[in-house]
Amino acid sequence: MVSESTPIEPGCLLTMNQERFVCLAESIKCSVRYQNVSIVLAIKPSHLELRAFDAFHKVMQTVKSAQVVGRLNQRFFLVYLCEPIGMSQNDARAIHFSIRHFFSEVKHSDERMYRYLTSGKVGVSVLGMDTQSVKRAVVHASQATLAQPAGHKSRIQFYDTDLQLTIKRYVLLED
Repeated sequence: MVSESTPIEPGCLLTMNQERFVCLAESIKCSVRYQNVSIVLAIKPSHLELRAFDAFHKVMQTVKSAQVVGRLNQRFFLVYLCEPIGMSQNDARAIHFSIRHFFSEVKHSDERMYRYLTSGKVGVSVLGMDTQSVKRAVVHASQATLAQPAGHKSRIQFYDTDLQLTIKRYVLLED
């Protein structure tokens, strides 16, 4: 494990709490000098296991696409992905590829962890779409996870700014 005073290299994997996660993900985001897609995933497994976070950290050490990993409130795993995209590549395809690549690496590394992570819900926030801040992206990704309707077939939910604004509007109108 890297201590607080150790310099952080881009691509270095660390496991930490939300505050440190945001700080390191933000520094990686700012230091990248190529066109990229930056994504924050909030993963909420269907059930919590006591040793799941230690196992998650161990598996994430072998997953190259995960730049920074952390946790949020002992209920969510956080993952920051920063993947290069080609000049002619469509943003939607780059986002799809990055998420698919991450889960493919997890599955290749540890099938049991893959099943555990995909048993629940995954919230996605794409930096540059709804927010420029990693801190807000963490909030958006966790909101997307919690906003998934029961019985929803897809386990991955993207943060939707329009939906959130509509909800805020209804709340204000009711008040």
